[in-house]
Amino acid sequence: MKVVDGCWEFNSSQPREYKESLCVFLMKMEFDKAGAQIVVVSFGSRDAAVQWRQETSCQYPILLDPERQVT
Repeated sequence: MKVVDGCWEFNSSQPREYKESLCVFLMKMEFDKAGAQIVVVSFGSRDAAVQWRQETSCQYPILLDPERQVT
């Protein structure tokens, strides 16, 4: 992996899951450095959000907005 023109470039032989995990980690580092926070906005039900969190191991707060009022 290396930075090319300000973007991370991955070896194509690396597994997709590894690349995705590393991208998320690197993006989180950039957000942390900027003092930003990540929040997941879900338009679904609470049960669906709980299930999604369990399936993805998401560690970010989830804001439920079934009426889609968040702008």
